[in-house]
Amino acid sequence: MAQSQTLDPMLFGECEDHALGGLRWLSPALVGLTAPLIAGMVLVPGAMQNARAAVTALLVVLLIVCVAAYSISVLSPSVPTGLLIDRASRSIELISQGLIASRTTAFAFDDIADVGMVRSYDDDGYAYDTAQMRLVSGDIIALPVSMANTDVTAARRALGLAASTTAPPRRR
Repeated sequence: MAQSQTLDPMLFGECEDHALGGLRWLSPALVGLTAPLIAGMVLVPGAMQNARAAVTALLVVLLIVCVAAYSISVLSPSVPTGLLIDRASRSIELISQGLIASRTTAFAFDDIADVGMVRSYDDDGYAYDTAQMRLVSGDIIALPVSMANTDVTAARRALGLAASTTAPPRRR
């Protein structure tokens, strides 16, 4: 009797912020802006007479905070922090963390040409290895910095790629 193989998702890097959407600070900030207004309306006699102006001012402030949070999350660069390989659905999710928000990008196994380690150099000329994924279209995508050579080997095995973990040299 053959035993069926379970295809549990493989997780590389750190993805705990992914479930929160990265904006875990926004709700406390909005409550912090709203609470003084409500407390003032309850505790200060006669404050209810100016409630319409106070609520309008509060809504304008909340709108500015939300638009600023959205703009920063869209415009700020993000760093790859996690990689989730789901063999059952044959897809990969790359989780990137920006200044205030996280972003998820999905790829199908068929869109991935190679995954490997590449030797890069910093401004001072020191070498370091980074993981990257090359798509069939030719685009190169950086993978989480925390991925080691063994992680890249496991990811290649899950994707059904050859055993080598060295990606072709990066073109400039």
